Amino acid sequence: MLKERGIDIALQGNELEISYDGDQLPADVLEAIRTRKSLITDFLKQWQEKERIPVATGDDYPLTLAQKGLWLLCQDPEGNAAYNMTNLLQLEGPVVPEELEQAFRTLIDRHEALRTFFRGDDPDFVRQCILPAERTGFMMQYEDWSDKPALNEAVQRELDKPFDLEQAPLLRVCLYRTGTEKWLLLYIIHHIIGDRWSMDVLTKELLQLYQARISGSAVTLAPLRIQYKDYATWQEEKLKSGHGDKCRQYWQEQFSGELPVLQLWGGKSRPPVKTYNGALLNHTIKGTITGKFRTLLNGGGYTLFMGLLAAVKTLLYKYTGQEDLVIGTSLANREDADLEHQVGLYLNTLALRTRFSGNDSFLQLLEKVRQTTLNAYEYSDYPFNELILDINPPRDISRSPLFDVMVSVYNTGLNNTAQQRGGSVGVSVPEIALEAVSKFDITFDFFDTTQDIRLCIEYNRDVYTKEMISQLCIHLEQLLDALTLAPEIRVSRLQYLPEAAQQQLVSGFGACWTTEDNGQTFVEAFEHNVRQYPDKVAVVYETQRLTYRQLNEQANRLAHYLRQQYQVGADSIVGVRLDRSERMVIAVLGILKAGAAYMPLDPDYPEERVRYMLEDAGARTLVDEAWLRHFSTVAAEYDDRNPVIIHNGQHLAYIIYTSGSTGKPKGAMVEHLGTMNHFVAMAEGLGMDANSNLAQTAVFTFDISVWQLLTALITGGTTTIYPQDVILDPALFAAQITRDGITVLQLVPSYLKVLLDSIDATPGTYLQSLRTLIVTAESSTHQLIGRWFSMYPATRVLNAYGPAEAADDVTLHVMHGPPPEGNVAIGKPIRNIRIYILDPSGNICPPGVTGEIYVAGIGVGRGYINDPEKTAAAFSIDPFYGDGREKMYKTGDMGRWSFRQELEFLGRRDNQIKLYGYRIELGEIENCLQACPGVDAAAVLVKENNNGDKILVAYATGKELPENSLLESFLADRLPAYMIPHLFIRLDRMPQHNNKIDRKQLPSPAAYGLGENSTYTAPVSAMEKELVSIWEEILQRSPIGTRDNFFRIGGHSLLCIRVISRIHATFNVKIKMSYFFQYPRIESLALYIDAMQQQENINSGMEESLII
Repeated sequence: MLKERGIDIALQGNELEISYDGDQLPADVLEAIRTRKSLITDFLKQWQEKERIPVATGDDYPLTLAQKGLWLLCQDPEGNAAYNMTNLLQLEGPVVPEELEQAFRTLIDRHEALRTFFRGDDPDFVRQCILPAERTGFMMQYEDWSDKPALNEAVQRELDKPFDLEQAPLLRVCLYRTGTEKWLLLYIIHHIIGDRWSMDVLTKELLQLYQARISGSAVTLAPLRIQYKDYATWQEEKLKSGHGDKCRQYWQEQFSGELPVLQLWGGKSRPPVKTYNGALLNHTIKGTITGKFRTLLNGGGYTLFMGLLAAVKTLLYKYTGQEDLVIGTSLANREDADLEHQVGLYLNTLALRTRFSGNDSFLQLLEKVRQTTLNAYEYSDYPFNELILDINPPRDISRSPLFDVMVSVYNTGLNNTAQQRGGSVGVSVPEIALEAVSKFDITFDFFDTTQDIRLCIEYNRDVYTKEMISQLCIHLEQLLDALTLAPEIRVSRLQYLPEAAQQQLVSGFGACWTTEDNGQTFVEAFEHNVRQYPDKVAVVYETQRLTYRQLNEQANRLAHYLRQQYQVGADSIVGVRLDRSERMVIAVLGILKAGAAYMPLDPDYPEERVRYMLEDAGARTLVDEAWLRHFSTVAAEYDDRNPVIIHNGQHLAYIIYTSGSTGKPKGAMVEHLGTMNHFVAMAEGLGMDANSNLAQTAVFTFDISVWQLLTALITGGTTTIYPQDVILDPALFAAQITRDGITVLQLVPSYLKVLLDSIDATPGTYLQSLRTLIVTAESSTHQLIGRWFSMYPATRVLNAYGPAEAADDVTLHVMHGPPPEGNVAIGKPIRNIRIYILDPSGNICPPGVTGEIYVAGIGVGRGYINDPEKTAAAFSIDPFYGDGREKMYKTGDMGRWSFRQELEFLGRRDNQIKLYGYRIELGEIENCLQACPGVDAAAVLVKENNNGDKILVAYATGKELPENSLLESFLADRLPAYMIPHLFIRLDRMPQHNNKIDRKQLPSPAAYGLGENSTYTAPVSAMEKELVSIWEEILQRSPIGTRDNFFRIGGHSLLCIRVISRIHATFNVKIKMSYFFQYPRIESLALYIDAMQQQENINSGMEESLII
């Protein structure tokens, strides 16, 4: 690591000779050398006596394992160009192009790596060959751009050109004249023949050679005893030794078991196939913070690299909650003196895995990082690419293998080109904007100066937004400050949010404040409208119509009856078990007017469940059909005038029972204040008034039924109730709500899709009066919302979210057009509601970081009736607001704030599974599957096959449901391979409960004969049979079916190359590796090859016709 910081230690006798770049030796390094002088001396003596690399002979030579890995990655043109290494120098002075070209020719003659090419198409048999210097045909490209614009574009084109690895030299040089005695020198090599150290060697020697040629003086370059081919041959032999075995054992132990995959959201949907489109962001960490951080590290004998690596791991833990993280770094690997002036790919990548706990202090984490780092250095002779082949991790073509993040630390005194000269020519680094190439998702490059630390982040702009990366920089700096102040506290409690950012999340866009509440309850608002609109229709059910006066009088009689016969009052509970009709509204309104809370019960509930709920809630009575029949005989005896209001905002309005994890339902208690706040928020948000007509469609026991029943009655509007048999016929329902002039309609997305299917042919004849559509209860897709707007562009859509425990809807997202791809936002808080996204330790999460959704404010209910244990687990005091009396509800839902300050719902906490080391949201797969044409509804579960292995099983319904292979192809174009279900089960209909898919009732794969022993699919066509033969030979297993996934039956990248080679030889079709990853099954691969052959035949036919 010292060499990478520009520090070199040599042994002169028994004394240490230290040379370094920069004005002075860093204090931490000087102190470390002093305290460890005897150890360093002994080490250098042993090093001087070690075996030297021998010179190899032959016509061709093996590849190092690092080269093999790069050769594999470069089989696709995009991957090839991503590994172009560039130096761009600005020259000022009398440059002589011919002499500069001759200097490059001398370099090509001196360094065999610059004359190397590669031969072979099987990774196990590729060889590197050395071309004689006189046969390279090297020519420097020279262009005069002094009068031309857009030089950046010309340079970018050169950077984007891939190399042909079979043609030497793998070096391109361009000299652009940009003005009088002003030049831009660009030279590019492929990473397979060099590394960043090599580029620095080339720059230094190029300037020395050019100066000597111009001045006519001699130049003495360091002699090269060996070349890269010698190192490659030596490495191959060394890995066969006992030391190689020890290295292999260490790294295999490090990466045994389930391998972690970084779950860091970047603000964009990850492309199914890895891209390399990069961007750069620079940030300077203040000297006051870095000074304290260095003091902390020096006190424990830690290097700056160890400290920054631990800090980055802490930040990633704070963003993801993951306690097992792998970050990559690079090692120059040039300890041998013979390698210092070499050009070649000596760089080795180290994958540094740290397992820790959020309960560890930063100092404990730092010590674990130190041990991991030192062990990695000790066993660094084991190449990274060999590790990949040995452990064969689950392949995901959207990511790099093993890790997505790199960390490197550099000393800024190293390779300061701006201070160099080539004779009379000044040399500097030009300020020219070029597109970056990002080999990894994120690379943290730290540059150590004596004043501060400068951070340059290179990131994949197809995965991460600039806002996300900028936020990472700010949070890393804040985290460094926090951990230097309190390095002994748990990392889970370290704060990394600046105070202003936390305040914005708590009381800014995370909250909606309204101070206009007058404490009015629903009953008071309704009675006001009875006086204002006595003869206006309030409720419609089929042919029944009740005016505000009629509804009020009937509800009053029922309220007086309840008070007198059952002594109900404030906080009393009355059950209601009725089918959907106008009598349901009368019953609910009468109970509320009596001062009690109502508790809806489904008429289809089993009697045992009904008895449990009534007993658990302590209900005074149950209003059902028999109860109403008796009441109708005595109703006339009771007063039809408004009873005295005896309840207020703090009393219960209703209780909704939801399913419980213990098997017993739990009753969520909601008060009048929260209920009314929700009604007013919906009325204001939807612009409802006396002309509004709200469709009541929800099951009575579903929490959205509350606002559907009653909200129109506080605006003077109308509630229109629809019977179940009409709703179950989408075409009939669409026609009926059109005739009724419905203005506000709320549906679950799965039903909306079926409804649109039924009216797709003639959308203009339906829903002309509709002003607002609300979707809720399930995740919506941008495809579904986009389809709605294609049919009804003038009708806005609201995506609503909220739990029963917080009076239903707590956020709304208003859309006037199709939403962007990705998750459809659930918006911002409604009035008097605060939304927090918290991590498991209760810390506020910033935008882009997933956490659990907590709700605070007026809408939060009282808790679960007669269940203090569950209440205590879900309801707590809001620690961020108020005087310690306001409640906060833990939803169990996962979400995050977007950088547009909108909330995104990410599924249930318990619907998140881990498979193949990947954390998977089943809802993401379901949403993607539901977007497939012909799919009406979809669900995805994790099941066990006959061998006890966990597999993904997809369930789908639809009248025109595509074949399973087409479903798989649709998903493969949109999701990573590890998220593609193993099995697809086709159902006539989805089992339902409360208008939601009942996952417990979904059949097991065994019920469909889809166990492990019955998944074999024999090849049918001649092509499939040939492909099976190739796979069985290369994978050394039999039988292989046409639906077996290559990467799940033992295949990996190198074997993939062999298969591609055999396919080319057998079918004369050249397949890109990325396409093979998209078609990993013989069934789909055969179709792709056939299509390729047909296209080739068409092209050949066109060429022949042109010749004729």
